[in-house]
Amino acid sequence: MTTKSLIARIVQQEDINFLLTNRIPRRLLTQFMGWLSRIEQPLVCGVCIALWRLFSDLDLSEAKKTRFKSVHECFTRELRDGVRPIDPDPGALVSPCDALVGACGTVARGSVLQAKGFPYPLLDLLGSSVTYVGDAEVARLVKICHNLFLGVVTQSLAEITVLAQKAGVPRHAFLDFLNKSVMGSTFTRYKAPAFVNLDFHVTFTPYLLRKDMDLGLEAGRKLEVPMPLASIARDLIQSMMGTGMTEEDFSTLLLQQARASGIELKPENKAVGDGLSQ
Repeated sequence: MTTKSLIARIVQQEDINFLLTNRIPRRLLTQFMGWLSRIEQPLVCGVCIALWRLFSDLDLSEAKKTRFKSVHECFTRELRDGVRPIDPDPGALVSPCDALVGACGTVARGSVLQAKGFPYPLLDLLGSSVTYVGDAEVARLVKICHNLFLGVVTQSLAEITVLAQKAGVPRHAFLDFLNKSVMGSTFTRYKAPAFVNLDFHVTFTPYLLRKDMDLGLEAGRKLEVPMPLASIARDLIQSMMGTGMTEEDFSTLLLQQARASGIELKPENKAVGDGLSQ
């Protein structure tokens, strides 16, 4: 029996599995793992990935590169083209992540049985709310509209943040003012830590945002809807990618705006909330 199979047999025991998943303080563990995963140190990264391989079937053969600066970079690794084709069958249920379906069942009176038979409201599992906007193609267009707005708003936020800084206002002070004003939003608060401390860990890549911008502009042409702001934002995203800024979060639009404005940004190292943490 190998070490990996022995560990798998132990953690599959129901009592141990319940202890690991229900008695360990999840929030603290999640915060610790998030901090650990972003440490860019070869020894730390190597040990963590080795432990990862020990506890799971980590397969890096599909990745574009196999050497990483941090565990987070390994976790968000880009795959080689064509290695995981999406099933074209419209009746297939496709998961965007590596996962196993542990159980399935019916929804009764708005609840679904999860975790040891305990019922959870379905909407609690899906999100804070659900809005019906139409059938599949209409819903897809709504998602594209959302991401068009994402690109435009991020570029606008980058412009005003750089303008304020070049006038002498620290980014943390300007964004604190903005987020407490009527113009503040969940999104501007969420992006404040990245803009202040220049932590551009990936939430959405420039490649994916450019794709959705292109799809949105194509829909605009088909429906005869002029979108000059979206078009400009798309070109700015392309310009950023042309300079090699492709591996971090799309909010690196801030760095491109700063360079175009003749200033170099540095992390302000301020504790800034994202508006989501409790």
